[in-house]
Amino acid sequence: MLSSILKLLTKKRSVRLPTANQDFFRHTTNTWLFNASARTSNRIFELELDDGSQLIAKIPFPIAGPPHYTTASEVATIRCYAREMLRIPVPRVISWCSKAENTPVKSEFIIMEKVQGVQLYDHLAKLDKKPWIQFTSDLVKMEKRLTDAELSDLGSLYFERDLPPGTKKTSMRLIDKNGTNVNHDGICIGPSVDRRFWRGERTNMQTDRGPWDSLPDYTRAIIDCEIQWLRSHAKPHPKDSPLFRSDRENDPQTHIHLLEKYALVVDALVPRADLCTFRLWHPDLHLSNILISGPDLGNVAGVIDWQEACIDPLLVVGSVPDFMGYPGGKYVPQTSPPGKATPDPVLPEIFDELDAIEKQKAEDELKAAKRYQG
Repeated sequence: MLSSILKLLTKKRSVRLPTANQDFFRHTTNTWLFNASARTSNRIFELELDDGSQLIAKIPFPIAGPPHYTTASEVATIRCYAREMLRIPVPRVISWCSKAENTPVKSEFIIMEKVQGVQLYDHLAKLDKKPWIQFTSDLVKMEKRLTDAELSDLGSLYFERDLPPGTKKTSMRLIDKNGTNVNHDGICIGPSVDRRFWRGERTNMQTDRGPWDSLPDYTRAIIDCEIQWLRSHAKPHPKDSPLFRSDRENDPQTHIHLLEKYALVVDALVPRADLCTFRLWHPDLHLSNILISGPDLGNVAGVIDWQEACIDPLLVVGSVPDFMGYPGGKYVPQTSPPGKATPDPVLPEIFDELDAIEKQKAEDELKAAKRYQG
């Protein structure tokens, strides 16, 4: 129940990139690289050096969140936590700066090695059973490493030197699967880069962004942030707006009152202790953020785009990636979960009547259904 409330409490809203005068910070007619999740948050360039090596340069748009914290946290997460401590295949960071005023381009940036692989998005439909099993094994190993690494506090990771003086922080304490405490000198847990604390006017609000050592404190911080925003910035919809529903729902005080009531019962909603542990999870594990390689493309070569990675309650972030399931398609219906008796998926009876494009679509659906069924 609490996990559902946390997800709904500050639902992400659609956003529009602000107009900027500099072409460097907006889309132009030049070709530039991006993955699906980063297209509105970053400009990504592929660089080729004189020796033939390839790098990726990532420059955040204003929409990406607090630029210093977002950039500094992403580097600490992939360089020290994912790569060094958990041995997860992520890009190697070559150079970076989280303070725009210290760079010639007047922007934060991260320069990373280019992972040698192809996006799972472009090849998932073509994977046969054997490479799919190998890919699944690699993915499970990665997620097991994230699951086994229990962290002491909620927030985001940073190099201690990158946090301004006076910033609330705590030492990073990791408990591995054997119950052993593992520390990393110079790394700490600081303010969360979760957009729920930074979007819109919240960027300039003085609100508690962590770190927190308990689920109730974390939840109350979300509530307090929303109450503060409602009191200072909420604008009721005009009655002729399609978003207007009723006078009661249009009144910010109604929402404040409900949130205050929820804050009173937070402690009673906390589930059992094993679900209240904290983990750092990939923030957006979809097909475009996984690169695969190998003769039959069955190996995970790299996992990219750790921007906005946070340490969150396991009950909120622990989940199976959507692409591991099969929701059903145009020609091949949804199958039962693995392990349950169900007829084997088959091509539709009208398959021979389909044109080449539709036949390929049906065959891809059949392959996806068989992967899911196991």
